[in-house]
Amino acid sequence: MKRLSLIVLALCICILNGCSFNSTRLNNEADKAEAQKIVNQFYDHIKANEPKACLDLFGSKFYAVTSKEKLLEILAACQRKLGPLENTAIPTVNRV
Repeated sequence: MKRLSLIVLALCICILNGCSFNSTRLNNEADKAEAQKIVNQFYDHIKANEPKACLDLFGSKFYAVTSKEKLLEILAACQRKLGPLENTAIPTVNRV
């Protein structure tokens, strides 16, 4: 019985360690660079008044809760209310 308990304990430790259950992921530089690239594409489309081109930048999880038509409505409302995009600077925020 003691041997079985040790095997179960060892197996649990391997599983928890293998799936990174007990660790956090910090801001990876490669992830930041990829995100910046997508944000720049989004802003370029908005500046060029091509909101339909932005639709490809959003994923299926976004479209599960918001339709493409609703996104285009939101972008048009922002354009009407705020006017043309003037500044695309993103403030530096480091969150853990």
